[in-house]
Amino acid sequence: MPRITIDQIDEALTSLDALREQLESMADQLIPDATARTWSKRSQKHLKNINPALRRVCDRALLISPIDFTIIDGLRTLEEQKILLSKGKSKTMRSYHLVGRAVDFIPYISGKNRDNDLSAFAAVAKAFKMAAEELGERVTCGAIDWGWDYYHVQLEPYPVNQLEPYAEAR
Repeated sequence: MPRITIDQIDEALTSLDALREQLESMADQLIPDATARTWSKRSQKHLKNINPALRRVCDRALLISPIDFTIIDGLRTLEEQKILLSKGKSKTMRSYHLVGRAVDFIPYISGKNRDNDLSAFAAVAKAFKMAAEELGERVTCGAIDWGWDYYHVQLEPYPVNQLEPYAEAR
């Protein structure tokens, strides 16, 4: 049996202390009654006309996420996508946003936008993943699956050679 050194014990205790501090700092981020959450007018605007299955995932994620969030983008027109691509804010013209199968979100903690808090993005993305699984859907989340585009959640699979009515509803 391998022997554990004092240095290894000290290292483990330091890691535990750091984890405890992180959890304590996150305690104020939790909302006691998440079931009381509702969509803001901004979120409602961006949720309008998205794929119904994605909408159900979003609604469920809002209720189970340990951190509040708002939807900042949903269905896009071709013109909007071209502009985002030209500005380097998108990497494709085959965006799931064009067919109503993607949303972008920003976490809010204590009423403040936390668009620079990667752990907050990861927590909300996990809620999206859990919500999708509960509903029998599959989503890809930038914060978890790609390690970039932290704002992004998309409903899989992409409807190849299929025009969905959502793009024309705008």
